[in-house]
Amino acid sequence: MVKRMVISITKKMEENNNEIFVHIGLGKAGTTALRSNVFPELCKITELKYWGDNPSLVKEIDRHRIKMRLGLDVEKIQVPNKTLISYVSL
Repeated sequence: MVKRMVISITKKMEENNNEIFVHIGLGKAGTTALRSNVFPELCKITELKYWGDNPSLVKEIDRHRIKMRLGLDVEKIQVPNKTLISYVSL
């Protein structure tokens, strides 16, 4: 499965240099295992940056999510190109 994911993501990256990959996992569907084990390793063997390695981006996404839930105004988040984001609460 991981090998297919790597091939698929690598192919997409070749097609478009500015891809941002977002995984919105469901609770109790293995998302924690993917975030803890699979995605960091996937990023090591591709050119992707893993959002969990960027504490300021994690904070910014979390603040953005909370503001949206409260009905407050939000601004566009600047996410670096070739970033993989995995967040259940999105």
